[in-house]
Amino acid sequence: MPANSGRRQRGRDKSEKSLPKPKTKAQPQAPRRTGFSFRWAGVLTCLVLLQAAVGFFFWHSRRISSKPVSLTEERPRPAEFLAPPKVLRAAPVPGSGLQSGSLLAAFAAADAPIPGNLENQTAEIAILVIASGRRLQRLRDTLKSLSRVDGLKMSSVLVSQASPGEASRRAVQEEFGLAWVGPLPKVVSTKSLPPLVAGFEQEAKPFEHYRRSLDHAVRQHFRAESFRSLLVLEEELVFSPDLLTFSAQLEPLLFKDRSLWCISAWNDNGLAPYTADLTVVLRTDWFSGVGWLARLDDLRSDLLPAWPGSGQHWRSWVRRNRVDAQQQCLIPEVSRAAFATVSCDSAGLAAECGDEEIAARQLSAKAVMSSAMSAHLGDVRRLEASNYQELFTVKWPASEGLALAAQVASPAQLQELLQTRKGPRALLLALALPSPQEVTAAGGVQQATAGLWAELLTHFSLLGGGWGPRVSYKGVIRLRWGDSILFLAASDSPLLKGPMAVVQSSQPVSAMQFSVLPTGGLRSTGVKMTLPIAPQSTVSASVPGASCARHCEGVGGVCVDADLAAVASCVPPLTTVLKCSQCSDKAKSSAFPGMEHESGKCFAGVSISGAKGAMTGDCGASAPDVRRLCVCRTRQGDVPVRLQSLSRYFQQAAGTSSQRLRSFQSARENRGQAEVSRFARRAHAPVSAPSARLRPGELPVVVIALAAERETPDDLSSLRATLASLAGADGFSHKSVLVAHESRQLAAVQLVEEEFGMQRVEVPVSKLLTDQSKRSAALHKAALLHALGGIAKQASAVLVLTEGMRVSPDVLWYFVQLEGVLHQDKSLLAVSGWNDNGLAPYVADPTVVLRTDWFSGIGWLVQAQTLREELIPQWPTSDWERIFQSPKIRKGRQFLLPEVSRVVPSSAWLERATLASGIGDQRALRGGDGRGDHASLQSSTWEQTPLCSYSMVDLGDVSRLLKTRYRELFFKDWPGEGLLNTKLLTSIRPIVDGRINAGGPWRLVFRNIDPETDTTWRAIASFFSLWPELPIRTAYHGVVRLRWRDSVLYLVPQSSLLASGSFAQEFVGDAVENSLSSGQATESIMPVVKSQIVDPMLFFASARPVLLPANAEVVAAAVPGTSCQEVCAETRHTCLNEDLFFVNNCAALAGAFGCSSGCEPSE
Repeated sequence: MPANSGRRQRGRDKSEKSLPKPKTKAQPQAPRRTGFSFRWAGVLTCLVLLQAAVGFFFWHSRRISSKPVSLTEERPRPAEFLAPPKVLRAAPVPGSGLQSGSLLAAFAAADAPIPGNLENQTAEIAILVIASGRRLQRLRDTLKSLSRVDGLKMSSVLVSQASPGEASRRAVQEEFGLAWVGPLPKVVSTKSLPPLVAGFEQEAKPFEHYRRSLDHAVRQHFRAESFRSLLVLEEELVFSPDLLTFSAQLEPLLFKDRSLWCISAWNDNGLAPYTADLTVVLRTDWFSGVGWLARLDDLRSDLLPAWPGSGQHWRSWVRRNRVDAQQQCLIPEVSRAAFATVSCDSAGLAAECGDEEIAARQLSAKAVMSSAMSAHLGDVRRLEASNYQELFTVKWPASEGLALAAQVASPAQLQELLQTRKGPRALLLALALPSPQEVTAAGGVQQATAGLWAELLTHFSLLGGGWGPRVSYKGVIRLRWGDSILFLAASDSPLLKGPMAVVQSSQPVSAMQFSVLPTGGLRSTGVKMTLPIAPQSTVSASVPGASCARHCEGVGGVCVDADLAAVASCVPPLTTVLKCSQCSDKAKSSAFPGMEHESGKCFAGVSISGAKGAMTGDCGASAPDVRRLCVCRTRQGDVPVRLQSLSRYFQQAAGTSSQRLRSFQSARENRGQAEVSRFARRAHAPVSAPSARLRPGELPVVVIALAAERETPDDLSSLRATLASLAGADGFSHKSVLVAHESRQLAAVQLVEEEFGMQRVEVPVSKLLTDQSKRSAALHKAALLHALGGIAKQASAVLVLTEGMRVSPDVLWYFVQLEGVLHQDKSLLAVSGWNDNGLAPYVADPTVVLRTDWFSGIGWLVQAQTLREELIPQWPTSDWERIFQSPKIRKGRQFLLPEVSRVVPSSAWLERATLASGIGDQRALRGGDGRGDHASLQSSTWEQTPLCSYSMVDLGDVSRLLKTRYRELFFKDWPGEGLLNTKLLTSIRPIVDGRINAGGPWRLVFRNIDPETDTTWRAIASFFSLWPELPIRTAYHGVVRLRWRDSVLYLVPQSSLLASGSFAQEFVGDAVENSLSSGQATESIMPVVKSQIVDPMLFFASARPVLLPANAEVVAAAVPGTSCQEVCAETRHTCLNEDLFFVNNCAALAGAFGCSSGCEPSE
């Protein structure tokens, strides 16, 4: 389970230690004049020599730039390349550990703070989103991704729609609260519709729609605002969190350097093996047209007036227009935006999609994108025209300039360098081809020339087409090639030929030498190509049954899904590293590329449907007999790997396993302090599927669609969220789901049948039932009756969910593993998926399942026979949840619930529940400091319940949950945490001051007459941020078991049967008898002295503790502007959003920062 943790604060200590100590000896008042003069003479002499050395270096660099560099020649590595006279990159932050020329951060330290004025610059960027009106879910995904971008203001976004689409319009305006423009549907009444905007009277094709959208944005919508640039996005894109901070750092260059006209967020050459550094930005003659930013005044006065009246592909026209104007764009090495789907519907019209649009989407499946919340790009003045060519050719850090590149003579030599991973830092491949710049200016290439470019680009898996190569600068493309830099240069590039030449190349290489045979070998030699691998990475084989995520973690690296997809082919390195006896391109599962250990046969991978040449990559997948081929990116010092694979979006669309990228495993697993997988070895990555009577897809699921969960009757966002969450569960099957909704809900019908392909049933509910509780009870009863006669007719159990709930990826595996226990143990009534006390600080172990006397009603599994014979005949007309607590129905039976929740309720449900419990009026804390830092315990507290993040968790031997065995487990057999193994707390003070954070388990016995009725529990509940109502939630015979930091804490009522009843006598008696024979003392559950029983009223007067999860620490970022995710990643930990809620108080802040000027609680 991920934990919010980090390293201990050392900043102040380090800074104090680094200060120079005052000298104790008296210093001479006036040094001798003669010594002073000699010193200055020495300084002047050194300056003269330094000037001479600098002059010699520049004279020598001009000489070496006029001749090719040999592959075997020792290249000069002058210090000036790393620290040029002009400030071309930001200096590393002191103490960051960044080395000069770092591969992952060449121009700024990874932890360098973003400039302070960047917030003002992001506010000056307007955003236009082009939508079709036909693809509601894709638009929703795009806007959801955009909403997560750091620094976004919703008022700066305009969505422009090509065709009348009422569902899309409502989603934009009502669900996301954004401005919208587009054609309106032809309806009789227009009272609820926005006014029609001139120019948007009817549907438009992409070319025209882009023109009218840009025109409306720059001339009307953003005209009166303080915006000066426009960022143009599309419906099918997803974005990195640092999209706006990336754009804002570069945007001033558009106003300073008139040779630049746009900034692109998408790198057409951004395949995983070619990308690594978030600080690298390139100038290019290419316009990608994907996620691009331009000046509003340029669009208004230059581009739009020249826009033709008709055309086919707007990108082609814009590209020619800007090349003719001799203007360039800026483009990142690591993309900040990319397509999330293979299929192409440009503005909703598939017929309008050209080869370029289709190819860009297919490339996204093989690419990576930034995952950083922010990334400092360094001193961006290096990108100005007056500085960039010198940077590109000579001054690039770590001697990666074009002028210092060693020339490659053949494809074979290039492949040899890739295999050995030894050689120069920069390589030059001069090609007998026309400059890409000339190709673009001509508006295309001749067929013969296009074929030559295609051969070359196919070799490097790059996009080509009629436009030739992309992302070139003056005819040169810069790529990463293993741990080197590879320049692909056209022979007539002005950088290789003419007065601007910085390199005099030898005989250019023919592009035909790169022609590839169908077998994967080079046509010129027949030798199979070695696929390029990620920069600064290692390729090795895992042990059988291990995932690449676990393997890379073991070697100190990080696995990225796209890196695995890049080597998923029956050529080296797969065939050489694993020494395959045979190899097949088609694999059986996502646990490849790899080799079946027994047979020695290799399999490349699973292809992504519709994406030509794209394979799936899944770092978390494993199979018992498979040795996986793993690509592990290495970290450079404290620089994290901040990349995310785009293939995960395509895998989800294709129905395969989604990406489970975890750059660093949670501290709760790897720190070795609190054991968090008690009941199953490798619980979250089992070697084989957990044992269960049913498969996940065989479990009938009934989803109750409740209008009470919606803000408006027609708002289906909560239902959509529930169904999407369920559809993402491992093992999900559409055939096993029934959605029950009230009649006359056409939108719900379309959502269930068309968008999710699930079964549904309309339940007529009388209009006379205005009470929501009664309507819910009637709907539940009718839905369950229909399910018992339909999808659950032959089933042994039924899972019931309600609109608004969210489920974990392993929810179905969780319930099917426990279904057998429910069937076997007649003392159990139901299984719940929600832990009412499952707040982030109290959970860690996904294998723990608890027995309890409490029924939550949130995601519950019950036997079909119990429904038919006991529950349905006595179903209440209101407050249906109470039937499970009714003594007549319950008959002493208990329930099962997880430590880590698999289902969480909706915010609307939590609001109603907190009001019903009287919590809204109760003065309590979120973990304050005892000095008045109070906040009412609202529903937001219980919204901090994390879901299990794994797709499959082995719960271990679930027979431990049977009635008798669980009692033994709870008392004495729980590994190291049984109630009989606890140490007695006789005071609240050790809890407050942190003395019980480890070394337990612990128990606190409190005065209580009856766990079902004694209201003094509210004081204890307030102290621990638990539900105050009775009966005590999640209690087992009145005892609540909580994970407390690195230990476990039992809250034991004095009246519990486990403390003083027959159960306690049975087990304590056996333990005492065993202790007498062993010579070790064993105390009873109850304190020997009655005064050691804690009075609950003392909790009201005590300072509340800061709630932290297992193996976690509160630390302060060393550098302002650093995200918690980055701070935790630096020490191989994980930050969980829900954990931050409980440190949002003065006690935690003062402990981390000191707060010498005081602390004020937030509102």
